[in-house]
Amino acid sequence: MVKELRAISLAKWFHPPSGVIKLNWDAAVRPSSEFISVGSVSWDEVGVVVVAFSKCVQGHFSAENSELIAIREELHLVSRLGFDMGLVECDASRVSQGLNRPYLAANALLFQDVKSLMININCGFYHYILPEGTKWPIN
Repeated sequence: MVKELRAISLAKWFHPPSGVIKLNWDAAVRPSSEFISVGSVSWDEVGVVVVAFSKCVQGHFSAENSELIAIREELHLVSRLGFDMGLVECDASRVSQGLNRPYLAANALLFQDVKSLMININCGFYHYILPEGTKWPIN
């Protein structure tokens, strides 16, 4: 069961609870390009990077599907490495909303993949943040 946390605007980086790894991801879409760029970083409670990746994916995708591809790629990586991920943080409102709804859209299989992977790595929560609140950890 994946539970939604309420949306908040952050003034600084929001660290996960002790012993929990937090995943942030993003995607970049340029309509004139043959590729999208996706990437993510997973942090521990003090801001140490545990897992990170970036890559280009060939094809034309909507912003929403690009975000879903980004998180799916990171969740696959985290699963292969054997990590448990406690918290996924998202600044894409439609993705956040879609994770909490039945799969009826054209991209329902992408949502289903993401939710299945979240369950597989014991990720019980996702957290929606307003885009202007996204901050990097500063020690």
